[in-house]
Amino acid sequence: AGGVQLTTADGLIHFLPLGLVCQPVQEAFVAGLHSAMDTGVADWSAVHEALQADLWARPMRSAGGEQAGRRILEIFEVERWRPKFGQWATSTLPVDRELKWRWVDASGNRHPN
Repeated sequence: AGGVQLTTADGLIHFLPLGLVCQPVQEAFVAGLHSAMDTGVADWSAVHEALQADLWARPMRSAGGEQAGRRILEIFEVERWRPKFGQWATSTLPVDRELKWRWVDASGNRHPN
């Protein structure tokens, strides 16, 4: 696991485990720390640029090999337990608003099914 070793002016050694980021990001992070020592204010623009470059260099992956124009829609069946009848049923309570519909989307809005 990679990382960065920092040594303070009084000789204390600190290890920052940065093994999950690529080498250019680690180097930019050290440069940002050095800028803080030099000017009193850290400049993290090189870290931002290195992270962006690393992100754009990665291959694009789609979830589950999806095709263009295809999307996944989740809908939920909403029912309320009716103890008087001992069964589940679509709600008729006025406080349930959009949940009075049997099929709703993830936001609780009616789904036209």
